[in-house]
Amino acid sequence: MALALLLSGCGEKEKVVNPGEFGNGDDPSNFQGFFASEDGAGRIGVIISASAATGALSPEGGGSVALAGTYDSALDSLHLTGVGYEFGGHFSRAHGVPIATGTFTSPGSDGSFAVVLVNAFGPHAYCGLLFLPGDVVAGRFAYVTSGVAVLGVACFSADVCVPLEGEFDQSAPKPRFTLAGASATRNVELSGSIDEDADLAAGSWTSMGSSGGATGTWSAALCP
Repeated sequence: MALALLLSGCGEKEKVVNPGEFGNGDDPSNFQGFFASEDGAGRIGVIISASAATGALSPEGGGSVALAGTYDSALDSLHLTGVGYEFGGHFSRAHGVPIATGTFTSPGSDGSFAVVLVNAFGPHAYCGLLFLPGDVVAGRFAYVTSGVAVLGVACFSADVCVPLEGEFDQSAPKPRFTLAGASATRNVELSGSIDEDADLAAGSWTSMGSSGGATGTWSAALCP
């Protein structure tokens, strides 16, 4: 599977204005976010120092996988490998916040990831499940928030991980957001709210694909 920028079809993003801005001098840049596929999800952290990139995966099932690789400032690109894993993506901005998004291969199914530069507003990564009526599991859902920006992915099968992008509704009494995105075979819209006291989130989703449509609910908690 060729590694590519997963979110390229999910709305225009700003190119990083100064692609060499990360990891300069004595102040490495710290990014946090999620990785998700049909088989599972979890938290990913990435630290960039000059042209070197290191990181770690924390899967839902426990344990940790160390990552190491490179940051190419000329191409705004990131490449990381670990035991059985390979990540590739590019940097851009969402609502002014530096992000990196892309895809990965793993010993199980392949999926996508998104990381956001750590700042005063987060980021906060959530991992969860998509349900059909009757609490039948339809797939996995993960997202990361920072300020008003929300990036996510809905994985319905090994071949259908749909990139999602949206923002918080700041006028709502509770933190509420909407996300939308499309793959080559499916469009997805998702909305929900966060219970900040319990670090839980829930909502509903709709999907339309070549084989028909579906609706359901979702729930998530902070990634481990």
